[in-house]
Amino acid sequence: MNVLDDRWEQIIGRPGPEEFPEFLRAHWISRHSLVRLSGLFKVIRDQTDERRGVFALLQEIEEDVDTYLALVQPDASEWSLEKRRYARTLRMFGVRQHLPFLLAARRRLGEADFISLLRAIVAISFLYNVIGNYQANEQERAYHSEARRIDCGEHKNVRQVLEGLRSVYPEDDQFRASFATKSMDVRRTRNRRIVCYILCEIEYQVTGIRHDFESSELSIEHICPTRPDTGWEHFSDEDIDAMTSRLGNMLLLETGSNREAGNASYEAKRVTYAQSAYQSTRDLADGYAEWAPERIDARQSVMAKTATAIWRIAQFG
Repeated sequence: MNVLDDRWEQIIGRPGPEEFPEFLRAHWISRHSLVRLSGLFKVIRDQTDERRGVFALLQEIEEDVDTYLALVQPDASEWSLEKRRYARTLRMFGVRQHLPFLLAARRRLGEADFISLLRAIVAISFLYNVIGNYQANEQERAYHSEARRIDCGEHKNVRQVLEGLRSVYPEDDQFRASFATKSMDVRRTRNRRIVCYILCEIEYQVTGIRHDFESSELSIEHICPTRPDTGWEHFSDEDIDAMTSRLGNMLLLETGSNREAGNASYEAKRVTYAQSAYQSTRDLADGYAEWAPERIDARQSVMAKTATAIWRIAQFG
């Protein structure tokens, strides 16, 4: 085995054979043209036809592999706690369009600017992908365009970079409207983790106390149960189908208390909520004497206003 083959084998082995094509595409897009995975190897072969070019490609790939792995496997990285938290959140969202952009940013910008961009990409991904569910193709084009500007030295700081991402940052009114009607079926593991994340961020906004949204001690409580017993006369069968997965019908509750609350009436549950360690849960018990579909709408509208303040990029006002 020659030196070139040995280096290729070592690089491929780090992300692993299954992940390597995705890494190589992110690497290539961060420095060159936007290309589909199906055409990637042909494009690289056509543009890297000399041995000297292959060595240059290998050197560039080696420069990016650590950053890529830290973004897709944050728990195994040596990044700071803050950066790992942002990377874990992006992985949980299930988005990948940002990866070439962040590879370019890591190469060209300072540490403080890179952390600011990580935080901003979490906000954009939450607004655009998780809540808005907008077209990912447009977002990928925007990220690629800004990655090229970073790589070419056109952007010198985070403010210039963010200006180029305005097109994939929904306006406040647009985001509030989407959030205020959002439903998420928490029977899906990804959705359950995201709802826990949302509720924990709202709790943090209220109390300044950060809870681990992946903790087994924390659970999501459906105020109106998906299969209610007696005491839910305000909800028709149609309301239960349409409203129980709304964000406004969910709150944080200790796992043991959630099991005890079960499918009981709101009057019985309210006593449990009032004793919760979570301030936002106690506030609900104090603020709502009864629970009905219109209460879900009202509460979720309030949550949407809070969410607008949490997932905001200050530069965009």
